[in-house]
Amino acid sequence: MVNLMLLPVSRARYYNLVLVLIMIPLVLLSMTIGRSQNLLPLLSELIQGNATGISTWLFEQLWLPRTLVAIGVGIALSLAGAIFQTLTRNPLGSPDMIGVNTGASLGLAAVTIIWPRLVSESIGALFGALIIVFLAILAKGRRQFSSVQIIVAGLALNAMALALIQFVIIGIRPEAATQLTAWMSGSLSQRDWSDVITIWMALPLLLSALVVFYRPLNLLNISPMMATTLGVNVPLVSLKILLLGTLFAVVAVVAAGPIAFISLISPHIVKRMIKSNRFLIMPTALTGVILVLIADLISRLLPYDAFLPVGIITSFIGGIYLCVLLIVEWKKSLCN
Repeated sequence: MVNLMLLPVSRARYYNLVLVLIMIPLVLLSMTIGRSQNLLPLLSELIQGNATGISTWLFEQLWLPRTLVAIGVGIALSLAGAIFQTLTRNPLGSPDMIGVNTGASLGLAAVTIIWPRLVSESIGALFGALIIVFLAILAKGRRQFSSVQIIVAGLALNAMALALIQFVIIGIRPEAATQLTAWMSGSLSQRDWSDVITIWMALPLLLSALVVFYRPLNLLNISPMMATTLGVNVPLVSLKILLLGTLFAVVAVVAAGPIAFISLISPHIVKRMIKSNRFLIMPTALTGVILVLIADLISRLLPYDAFLPVGIITSFIGGIYLCVLLIVEWKKSLCN
């Protein structure tokens, strides 16, 4: 029997407050802390514009735009994952697994390396992601989005897109190949104000569209049959929401590359912490931001000569989370 009970607002607000209290110090550290520099004592001077020299450059040109991009990427990836998991009704239904991120990466790599200056990077990434989604829908056939076939098709398309990216890397100059390989790992290094503008121009529009689809998403979270009963054109609305989730993923990929596992585990964490069948926008977004900021701080503070791409850190964190989740579920099955 479908559980129609929704989470009380007071509990959701409490969880949001906890997330905000965790996020604020992470944002402050992200803006001011590096491997060999600590600008936190100078924060008030930096904000007022009274600091000079290397401190001002680090804050204004390096760490502040990097932090703003990290926040935007965390929001975009986590909400994209929640949308895909709602549509597929599958815990593995994220842009990572279905191949949306890889398709966007392939499109961006193609226009950057093969057709430079002919097509913008954003358009290339969008077309690459849409092609993957279109092929996954074709492979799904007439089945609903809840079908496992779209996951399997996405995994196959993801593997094919990765193979094509490797083909591109092999065929280009070593310098460009190194740069593309680092970007493919998902990186926040060398993010500048153009990346901030890219993601923060798109996010308000996408979040506004998400609010418009908030009621259908809640109904789909409960049951597609109930959504149909209450007057929702499920196939058409699902297609529109799928496009919206794809756009969220594309914006994140254009800004920072395909950062792995954030879109997969953020909705999982929220659902386990807040047991509800609501589509929870703010908790999911804040969870994604916190995960990206933590991974970025780890990547820049590790005692290595070279900075690890943040995507490597998120993959490690995501792998640990999934292993723990599998162990917990296995123990539950033994107890039952």
